[in-house]
Amino acid sequence: MGIYPISEVIRRTREGKHITRGQFCEGICDDRTLRRIEVGKQMPSRSNTAAFMKRLGKNSDSYSLFVHCSDVEVYLEWEVLENLITNTEYEKAELYLAEFEEKLDLEDKVNQQFVKRLHALIDYRLGRIDSKTRRIQLIEALRCTIPNYQEGIIPKGIFSRYEVRLLCNIAITYAEEE
Repeated sequence: MGIYPISEVIRRTREGKHITRGQFCEGICDDRTLRRIEVGKQMPSRSNTAAFMKRLGKNSDSYSLFVHCSDVEVYLEWEVLENLITNTEYEKAELYLAEFEEKLDLEDKVNQQFVKRLHALIDYRLGRIDSKTRRIQLIEALRCTIPNYQEGIIPKGIFSRYEVRLLCNIAITYAEEE
């Protein structure tokens, strides 16, 4: 298991499949853009990420930001929500999350995962659910982007930071139950 920036995932997988930059970026972007992406000087657009991942035979939802949004204001609101959680302001976070959900595309698997994880965390911290129920909800969230995840078995592959975070949260629930 590893945590890699999208640039590393693209470069390593492309090279592992022995595909030249020119072959790989054909019909997606120019060679110069791909070179900048692979060295980490430029982030690929969401559509380019999807095209790259499709070409590599991977699910693009697993290799993206924590929340998919095109609106910078929505992204900034996501940061406010994460700060409320970090500062243990769970009641405020719950209200903020309800409003935030309305601004997200909940058909998007990454957004679904984000919302499910936060609901599980808030409900647990407010004493509404126990650790086992929280784990069940976290596993459901993880399966949004890793549909073949089986409880207790970490599949091989490269995971997004968010997926690693979910796996760690699932592990914590086992520790809480001893």
